[in-house]
Amino acid sequence: PYANRWSKTMIGYGPEDTHFVVELTYNYGITHYELGNDFLGLTIQSSESLKRAAAANWPIKEQNGSKYIEAPGGYK
Repeated sequence: PYANRWSKTMIGYGPEDTHFVVELTYNYGITHYELGNDFLGLTIQSSESLKRAAAANWPIKEQNGSKYIEAPGGYK
């Protein structure tokens, strides 16, 4: 995909020397990725996320007593 167009966004929480940054890359023209074992998901704890998902009629799933929201691509 690197021969094609792409864009990158960085999202950080707190100062970069003591916190983390998530890099989101969008590859134009790529419409599907196979789910594999290279990326399992990203967890962000939020007191609002389930409330907002319910308000948007987004399906809320539960596994082993924990509720989560699944992305359209199947990531949890």
